[in-house]
Amino acid sequence: MSTLSIEKRRFHPALLAFLFLASLVLTTLPGCNRESSEEAIGRGQTALLGGDYKVAARHLKRAVKLNPNNDIILYNLGMSQMLAADYKAAERSFDASDQISKDGNTDALEALAETRRLAGDYDGAIRAIERAFSKVNRKAHLVAGLAVCEMERGNNGYAQDLLQEALDTDSENPVALFNMAVLLQKSHFNKPTTAAELFSRFIKNADSNKFEAVRSRAIQALHEINANRPEELQTQIDELLVKARTSKTKTDVLKLTLQAFLLDQSNPDAMQALIKALKDSGRTRHANMMLTNYNVIFTTNSKTAQ
Repeated sequence: MSTLSIEKRRFHPALLAFLFLASLVLTTLPGCNRESSEEAIGRGQTALLGGDYKVAARHLKRAVKLNPNNDIILYNLGMSQMLAADYKAAERSFDASDQISKDGNTDALEALAETRRLAGDYDGAIRAIERAFSKVNRKAHLVAGLAVCEMERGNNGYAQDLLQEALDTDSENPVALFNMAVLLQKSHFNKPTTAAELFSRFIKNADSNKFEAVRSRAIQALHEINANRPEELQTQIDELLVKARTSKTKTDVLKLTLQAFLLDQSNPDAMQALIKALKDSGRTRHANMMLTNYNVIFTTNSKTAQ
């Protein structure tokens, strides 16, 4: 079975700071030329959002010269450098941003860790995350970041322990859910049905704006699991669905369709049957929630499931 691999140069939810662009403050700062500062910041942010990372870095370097103690500008400079694959420069910018920041924010350290991970410096990435721990303890997405480093180094067992720790802290943390699903889909574990359940939970809980690209990867993974389902598992699901269709009470229908769905949450037939059973038993809110998930995973135009 094909697996969903982690690609070093793709956007990845291991560290949340990698997915956001901090808002730049366009205010007058002491000792700088207001017009040239705003120009540098505005042009830098426009280029950064537009994907022209080298141009963004050039303007943001100018902004940093005019505002040397602004951690947000340094952070965005680091983002432009990281996305341009200028990892050494990005490390310096993120480190400087963190040194200036006084509010306990860990965005710069998370981005520093992501930069080092992209460069293959896993030990350095882990050191950056440990610095973040000193500010905010072992938050779930940070522990998941450690797990990704261990996954990419091939330490799958330790990575699983870390991801379980993250989920014990926050059972619906999207970073931990996604990475645990990826891990369990690997041939080392080969647990596609468990992975499907985690991918489904990730899609349900992840902010579509923050995790758009990663949600697409989760949907792709669910389609792969659905296409490669073992015949004996499909037979079990089909038998339960047939029993449900011939059951005389709504309670039995709901019970059997739920059992079928829980066997493999990447099965569209079981999901459709459960949506109908929930509606028929008066559980409209739960049915609508599942219908939303169904539409995200199995349709491209959000048509209502039959």
